[in-house]
Amino acid sequence: MTTTIELSKVSSKAMLKELSSRGRQKGEEGIALAVEHAGECWLDNILPVFHDWLMVRTEAFAIEDFRIYVEHHRPELCPVSNKAWGVIPTAAKKKGWIVRDGFRLAISPQTRGHEIKMYRVAA
Repeated sequence: MTTTIELSKVSSKAMLKELSSRGRQKGEEGIALAVEHAGECWLDNILPVFHDWLMVRTEAFAIEDFRIYVEHHRPELCPVSNKAWGVIPTAAKKKGWIVRDGFRLAISPQTRGHEIKMYRVAA
C-alpha cells in the first residue's frame, strides 16, 4: 500500500525530522550488518584496543585515526567492511570514554575529503 502525502501540507521541519530519523535508522542498520559480517567477537576484541589507544590521546581525533592505527599495528583486527568502524564511537560514548568535539575533513582518499566527526577523551 502506498500513501500519498501532499507536501504543501507538511511542514519542512517535520519532513526534515522524519528524513533524518529514517537516515539515522538506515545508518544504524548498516553498521549493525557490517559488525555482524566482521564477526561475532569483533566489537569485544576491538574495544579494549580502542580504550588503550585513547589513554595516550591528548588532542581531538577521528575514528579514522584509530582505523589507520589498527591497519598498521593490529591488522588482524581490521573488519571485513569498513562500515563496522562506525559502531566504535557509539559504544565508546555509551561507556563514557569519549565525547563529540566538532568536525574535520577526512584524510582517507576513498572518503573524498568529506566532513567527519571529531571526538576527545571524556573528562
